[in-house]
Amino acid sequence: MRWRILFGLVSFYVVYLLIGAGVFYALEYTHEENRCQEYLENLAQYNLTQARSTGNVSVEDLRNFIQLVLKAPQYGVQFDSTSTPSCAHNWYYQNAIFFAGTVITTIGYGNISPNTRGGQTFCIFFAIVGLPLFAVMFGAIGDKFAAFFKKLDRRMKSKGRNTKLRKTVVLLATTSFMIIFFLLVPSVIFVAVEEWTYHEAFYYSFISLTTIGFGDFVAGSNPDLTYPSIYRICVYFWILFGLAFMAAVISLFSDLIKGSANKASKKPSETKLDGEDVDEASGNPGADIDNVSLKVPNGAKPFIKVVDDKVTSDGDSETKVSNEDAKTHAALTTIS
Repeated sequence: MRWRILFGLVSFYVVYLLIGAGVFYALEYTHEENRCQEYLENLAQYNLTQARSTGNVSVEDLRNFIQLVLKAPQYGVQFDSTSTPSCAHNWYYQNAIFFAGTVITTIGYGNISPNTRGGQTFCIFFAIVGLPLFAVMFGAIGDKFAAFFKKLDRRMKSKGRNTKLRKTVVLLATTSFMIIFFLLVPSVIFVAVEEWTYHEAFYYSFISLTTIGFGDFVAGSNPDLTYPSIYRICVYFWILFGLAFMAAVISLFSDLIKGSANKASKKPSETKLDGEDVDEASGNPGADIDNVSLKVPNGAKPFIKVVDDKVTSDGDSETKVSNEDAKTHAALTTIS
């Protein structure tokens, strides 16, 4: 794909993502904020009632309180390290962009989801259009990444390197580049921003770039921390280009496997014209029998001719020849 077309595709994707995030914001933000305030009021009222009671807390009261706490995420409520509840503001515009991106990339962390009927309906149609759009762009960017490393392959080829060794070196170089710049380095950044351990940060990076998306760790979701407004947007574009680079690695790995398989399947063999054997060049039974042509001067009679997939002379005696012979002797001796 040409760079101009790819640039147009990426631009359209970004506009589509921003518009989708705007629609999610319009449909979900006010609804969740109202539900959050309602929940906080109910929680405060419950705590006030318990404070006024003089006896022990009953099992039923304890059960109701647990149910109330478990429903907190559904109302957009989060608890910090001191168990203080607050609104998570999941549908701020920058968070809506991150959510829209995880829908299209099929990561789907699951920590937030649309709660309104309009938001759920829009999510369906947004994904129907966005998924193929992302797949095309994803593949195109991956091909550009792969082309960069294929240049290394061509340079090594010009120096007469072994094909299998050459492709293995290119694959290892690509994989190493991805591990360093899309897993190891981002994990260091997550340690600094999210206050995770390096193991947790690397785990999150791998789970995200493989689109598994468990949702047990999600960037920008810690209620005890304050994040820059564009933090989650930057995280999404890291995911986007990481996925594209992973596609390049998969493409190079597939080329290596296919090349090895094709080389192993090629065996020199003489192909009979009755179609019983497999032609070496095409891999199809009797592939060349209908394509055998004889160059004969005007007015001359051919010494041999093809009849019913068999080569015969001017007499009635049948003579079998190999396809290779038929190709080599394209112009046969003729009798004028």
